[in-house]
Amino acid sequence: MDCTTRGLGVRVVLALAVVAGCSDDGGRGTTNPFTSAPMTTAVSGTSGEPETTDAMTSAAESTGASGTGSGTTEVATTAPAPVCGDGVVDDGEGCDDGPNNGDDKACTSMCQPAACGDGLVQAGVEECDDGNQVDEDMCTNGCKSPVCGDGIVQMGEGCDDGNQVDKDACNNMCVAASCGDGVIQVGEACDDGNMEDLDACGNDCKPAACGDGKVQMTEECDDGNVVDTDACTATCKMAICGDGKVQAGVEECDDINKVDTDACTSSCKSAKCGDGFVQAGVDECDDGNMVDTDACTNACKSAKCGDGIVQAGVEQCDDGNMVDNDGCTNTCKKGPSCGTFFTAWNGWNYYKVMVNGAMTDVNVRTACEACGLKAPCDATDPCTYNDGLCLQTTNETSCGNPMLNMAKFLCGANASPSSCAQLYNTYQYMGTKWQAGSSCGAKSGSWCVQGNGEVNQQALCVQAK
Repeated sequence: MDCTTRGLGVRVVLALAVVAGCSDDGGRGTTNPFTSAPMTTAVSGTSGEPETTDAMTSAAESTGASGTGSGTTEVATTAPAPVCGDGVVDDGEGCDDGPNNGDDKACTSMCQPAACGDGLVQAGVEECDDGNQVDEDMCTNGCKSPVCGDGIVQMGEGCDDGNQVDKDACNNMCVAASCGDGVIQVGEACDDGNMEDLDACGNDCKPAACGDGKVQMTEECDDGNVVDTDACTATCKMAICGDGKVQAGVEECDDINKVDTDACTSSCKSAKCGDGFVQAGVDECDDGNMVDTDACTNACKSAKCGDGIVQAGVEQCDDGNMVDNDGCTNTCKKGPSCGTFFTAWNGWNYYKVMVNGAMTDVNVRTACEACGLKAPCDATDPCTYNDGLCLQTTNETSCGNPMLNMAKFLCGANASPSSCAQLYNTYQYMGTKWQAGSSCGAKSGSWCVQGNGEVNQQALCVQAK
């Protein structure tokens, strides 16, 4: 058995003066006087203090023949304690870079490899190390300082999708995308960064448009529809007369002009008789009323004789025709209600009216008046036979020669009442001043027949045309 001691800087102090196992003779029969005493190895370290190492200590063993006391004793030794920083990786150490150890180095001051989560910030490798495995605090589990875009939602962040795309659901400021954030994301047509609903981009991030129900910028109105016939048009303009759009229930027409004489007036009413506007090519007149007896009829025609409408203050009658010898003349003067049209002469209409009874002046005049006519005077004034009851015509000029000028008018320049057959049995009013109130009649061969002796003949009557 070799008697050697091992170890750096170790002095071995022998507790025994004699090691029986190392005798010259090597015999085992020698009794070891220290068999019962242990052997201790003192190890001098850097401090110079002895240490006892259980792993390096062994008890002496004695062997020999029974009864002889002879045997061999082995000496136990204690190994030196490991030292972090000596450059030697000892048991229990993960690393040892000697003087290069440090809490900010790859090998810490505890001779352990630097690792994220150890609470030590390794220079050039880690940005931070808070010694925990919480990923959402101020130091991530990768020992990185939290930043927007790292894919981890930390305090103060609304989101973090791990990218730098500003137009997705999470913007580059780690704020969840929303209308009004100033970034146009998927599904948004615009985003002006405000919540003003009446500008070019509404609060729903849709561009302002006519029909969206919001009155924006250049719009006069917006009723939320594109109906062109209500109070707000499809172009978001207030409906007005003249815009070319017929507003239901308000306008009858709209022709985009302010002309009052076409089919649609400037008030967007359909042109019609009585509206006060003369529609070109349709109306002759329009006095704005529905009075039929004034100068403009209800048919917007200018009143005239023969239209069948009696124009107040102008016409006596209007029978709607141009027949002169009926009850209404062609000048719309009342004709006789009875009698027979005889002739028209110098603006006068002459009639023959049957007289019932004697042909006296009174009966002749009364018969004329009963038919709405007058008895013509015998001659122009002054004339004895004229009175205020007859009608001066200016046609008869010869006082005392009744119907002479008429005979010449009817039957020729040389004719007389006695030779003009058209006057036969016709009697002239004499103003009750001839032959005791007798009228003067014409017969063949007789110039002036006294009417007192005649009955049921015809009276000469007249009316202005």
